[in-house]
Amino acid sequence: MNTPLPNRRPIYAAVISSLLVMWGFAWIRGGVASTPYDTMDSQGRTMGFNDVFTAEHYGILLQKANWGNALEQFSEDIEGVHNWGLVAAHLTLLVLLSKAPVRTTRWFLLVQPLVFFWGWFGFWVLPLEIFDLLWGHTSDRESFVDIPYIAIMSQGAWFLACGFIFWKLRPQRLVAGASSHSTAATMALMTASTETINTGVPSRVKSAIQSAPRSSLLFIAALLAVPILLSLFYGGLIGSSTLAHLELPDGSEYKVTQRYNWSMEPYTVSFFMRSNGGNWGWFYIDHEADRWRNVNITYDASTDIILVTKSGTPCARLDRKRKTYWMDNGSASWEADVPQW
Repeated sequence: MNTPLPNRRPIYAAVISSLLVMWGFAWIRGGVASTPYDTMDSQGRTMGFNDVFTAEHYGILLQKANWGNALEQFSEDIEGVHNWGLVAAHLTLLVLLSKAPVRTTRWFLLVQPLVFFWGWFGFWVLPLEIFDLLWGHTSDRESFVDIPYIAIMSQGAWFLACGFIFWKLRPQRLVAGASSHSTAATMALMTASTETINTGVPSRVKSAIQSAPRSSLLFIAALLAVPILLSLFYGGLIGSSTLAHLELPDGSEYKVTQRYNWSMEPYTVSFFMRSNGGNWGWFYIDHEADRWRNVNITYDASTDIILVTKSGTPCARLDRKRKTYWMDNGSASWEADVPQW
């Protein structure tokens, strides 16, 4: 028997909301693809590969997006297979909710994490990405183009929607929903339950049945809270900081900083320098680093070199005599002139 749903509106709203989230991320990705690298905001800040996008930059790319380029990005390569498969899953769920037995629908919901495996990652990073889009503004173009951005984010939202619907379809909710449709059915159910309990159902079983709704709520709250708490501990509370600082007798200063990105590229690590009374100059070290520790800045007077080390391993060097800067973050290494020094 197909038990009546307690309230169909929140369930259908969850499915439609997931579809809208998917198209929203496709629109953003389409805007990134259609915005040239040399596009500038009112402050002259460009939108290059590693240029951090400001709130005004997001406004620009949203204006440049259109149905065509959003659909093109949505359908691109293997990610497109996942995206269109996810659309089909949404439509299938809508049909199951209206036609199929509840048990069939619950089984369909249970297999979604196996089919759309990028959602395991998207579930955790989706809250961080939404925060960054609205308030953080630490992502650059690479954050959107180096990963299956649409699939990861939309599958994360799909996981949330499926979890919510699965919770709404749990047996206790269905019993409550059935009671609102038929008082007689409710009375019969209560009578049958009383008779069953009186025949010797263990008290621990009754207790488990009564506590199930609260346990489900606590479980869902924990799933949502864990990524938020981890991100706050890993980044928001102790993340952005000055890792090392050095001031020489000639008045020049040097420091290494890390900034938490609130995105899938956790930290940006930078080297700053300035002469006595001068402006700070910036040099790149890493933009997708883990949290750095044990960072030191040392000065060798015999060679006139400023050396940055991480756990004893050299990762940046400023040669004041040759006026060059060198860096090596483990995945990239290069040397550049420092004409302003």
